[in-house]
Amino acid sequence: MLSAYDELFENNKRQIEILERVRTLIYKKWFGEFYRDNVPLPEGWRFEKLENLVTIKRGEVAAGEEISLVEAKNKITYPFFTSSKDSPKIIDRYSYDQTAILLTTARYFVVNIYRGKFEASDGCLILSLSLSLSQFLRERFSYIFDIRNNQKFSSSFGGESYRN
Repeated sequence: MLSAYDELFENNKRQIEILERVRTLIYKKWFGEFYRDNVPLPEGWRFEKLENLVTIKRGEVAAGEEISLVEAKNKITYPFFTSSKDSPKIIDRYSYDQTAILLTTARYFVVNIYRGKFEASDGCLILSLSLSLSQFLRERFSYIFDIRNNQKFSSSFGGESYRN
């Protein structure tokens, strides 16, 4: 009986390995071969200038303007994205109410995708997505990232954190 389960487990493991190899080959085909001469884009795809898809701004608030949990007790607070690896902090005001990708420009490379009201420090770049790109990302990646109002996905490189 146990050997039947072991065999089933091994078959599933082999199927996963095959699917992972197929995924890697598809990724290389779609994104690695685009830049070769005479390789057409897949049907329905087109080249687009980055400036037509995103607007890039730098946050303007000094990172030291975060507020403590004690100060925040009786206030409405918002996420405050800084270049710290334990970002977001909290602050009692916001400058942005949108879907954005936030990139740090300091020691730790942290990427946040956020939708809702937030503030960003001068150590962050804010990539405001065009409506078409925002809809595209939401449709294509909603099964990976649960991006809803006031939710964020964060990944940190150079630090050790991953939050969702």
